[in-house]
Amino acid sequence: MKKTNYCIVFPEREKAELRANPVPMPPEQDQVLAKTLYSWVSAGTETVGIYCGTHYEIRYPAYPGYSSVSRVIEVGPDAKALKPGDIVLGGGHSSYQYRKEAEFNRVDPDIAPENAAFIHMFKIPLPAFIRTQIRGPEKCVVAGLGLVGLCAAQLARMFGYEVCACDINPKRRAIAEQHGFQTADSISAEQFGKSVGLGIDCTGNEQAVQDLAQVIRHFGEIALVGVPWKRNTDLSSQQLLHSIFYNFLTVRSGWECDMPDHTDIFNNRNFERETMRGVQYGFLKINPDAYELVTPENPQEIYQNILHRKLNGLGYMLDWTNLE
Repeated sequence: MKKTNYCIVFPEREKAELRANPVPMPPEQDQVLAKTLYSWVSAGTETVGIYCGTHYEIRYPAYPGYSSVSRVIEVGPDAKALKPGDIVLGGGHSSYQYRKEAEFNRVDPDIAPENAAFIHMFKIPLPAFIRTQIRGPEKCVVAGLGLVGLCAAQLARMFGYEVCACDINPKRRAIAEQHGFQTADSISAEQFGKSVGLGIDCTGNEQAVQDLAQVIRHFGEIALVGVPWKRNTDLSSQQLLHSIFYNFLTVRSGWECDMPDHTDIFNNRNFERETMRGVQYGFLKINPDAYELVTPENPQEIYQNILHRKLNGLGYMLDWTNLE
């Protein structure tokens, strides 16, 4: 019996649909067929970048999603590492994943699938900590407490920094506090002086970077994890350059693919495995009450709610378990 693969598609700017296509059966060569359990909806790359058409490489129709967890149901004759029943990472917003075995990352069996769905999101800010010369127990300030910011704060704590998590949104601050963080509604010299060694910007907002530049100690660092999708303020580049120059700061990209040149160690699969260990041992976790678990049947409403910030928590986890 043929299976139906339901997938989210952006046919044009600011329009999302759930479409049905047949699933290729049976898997050939080293292909693997997996049933999707959960996938996380990204508020940045997916919503602002692709759904809104801001991403410089966007072409429609577009197929979003990159943080999903699935259960293997069948493998091709040349697949060696995976077997039916394995839980794997990899793939977009669709009820089935069909791809080469090497494109999946196996999840340790003692990690709950709904927790595994966040592993890729924890990986996003990880290169910022790999690249920095500032080490714990120095003070680290994380600006922006969306999911990526909360992930960055947990990584900073795991690596031994003294962490303060900042956001103007009281709901996000409350979620961070439930995860054990000291929070602030702003970044100011009155609060921090120039005591911060490392600033992690997860907002993509130039004002937040400017605010961080005022509190970083001499020869400290700022990592730009948040994508600057659009101009948010009238702040001039001279103001920011002045702060960087006279505070002797290093400002680096915190882009998730900014990895050192050692492909055997610093690659996407290994970074996912590193964060997987953090999840496995309880250092990295997103509490279930921090997000909404929903079915993927009305994607237009989901993306519109994210776009217009009509959220009760950090965002949406899609539950594909009952969509065959």
